[in-house]
Amino acid sequence: MGNLLKSRLFRVAAVVLLLAGLYTLLGFYAAPRIVRSQAIDFVREKYGRELTLGEIRINPFKLQAEIKDLSLPDTDGKPMFAFRRFFVDFELSSLWRRAYFFKDVQLDAPLARAVIRLDGSVNLADLALPDETDSDEPLPAIWIQRFALGEGTLQFADLTRRVPLERQFTPVNFKLDNFKTTPEGGAFGLTAKTQNAELLEWHGKFALEPQVSSSGELAVTSLNVPGALEVAGVELPFVIPQGEMNLRGSYDVVLNEPMRLDVHLPQMQLNGLTVRARGLEQDYVTLPAIVINDTKIAMPANTVSFGTIAAEGVKADVWTMPDGTLNIDQLFVEAPAP
Repeated sequence: MGNLLKSRLFRVAAVVLLLAGLYTLLGFYAAPRIVRSQAIDFVREKYGRELTLGEIRINPFKLQAEIKDLSLPDTDGKPMFAFRRFFVDFELSSLWRRAYFFKDVQLDAPLARAVIRLDGSVNLADLALPDETDSDEPLPAIWIQRFALGEGTLQFADLTRRVPLERQFTPVNFKLDNFKTTPEGGAFGLTAKTQNAELLEWHGKFALEPQVSSSGELAVTSLNVPGALEVAGVELPFVIPQGEMNLRGSYDVVLNEPMRLDVHLPQMQLNGLTVRARGLEQDYVTLPAIVINDTKIAMPANTVSFGTIAAEGVKADVWTMPDGTLNIDQLFVEAPAP
């Protein structure tokens, strides 16, 4: 009996060791190769492009995965999307939490490049695949304890303009804490800096259920007004060659039908604005400081209201032209006379 018991224990131990060894072999060695092969084949089949991948590590015991140096090319060969490192830590506690629980998700040095092509199409639309899911199907239960995006770069190019427009935001940093696909949502924080040292700071909460919604605060520092008008495609009859804007405020938005949006900007400051006629080199109006208080934007009411608007140190150079008109009239014509 003892020999039989020992024999059974030995067999059980041998089977356990064999399974553990097989699990280790599959997790550490086979799984990375499968992930690489499947990812490359998927991109090649669906997008006709060659995905490049660096080192792939999978720890089957800690349920962790790490991918390095991924790059997805655009049709012009430049990276459309890339990152230096992606790390995810999935927790076994998902079994009793009744949700896909991710303890830690990290995305280091990602790059995204958005381009409006000459034909008006947007390159990022190339990534869309036919939606085969049921839109009425509820979202899966997901809980992300911590998500961090660091040292990101966002590039934008509009090739449809007479002079192609290009802008870059770097570094972009984003953090998300305790996010759940429930009405609780999660707290987030975003900072982004442009090539002109403009700074965006945005933090708040957002949720996906029962509808997509978000509330929080945002601040914009040293926004270059001429650059902002150029990016927005706003064409004025006159030229604003320089000026900066600073603003801070709060918002509440619900992406429903109709969309509900409430924005409150206690104060907006514009500094160093100058105005000149198109095609001329002389500034006609100088506005050292403009302060706009208590701005409110509301939708679906589609209203914008201001409290007070104050300007300090306004200077205007005005003279009579040979034809009897004032020079500042040229601010509102398309091609002023020299």
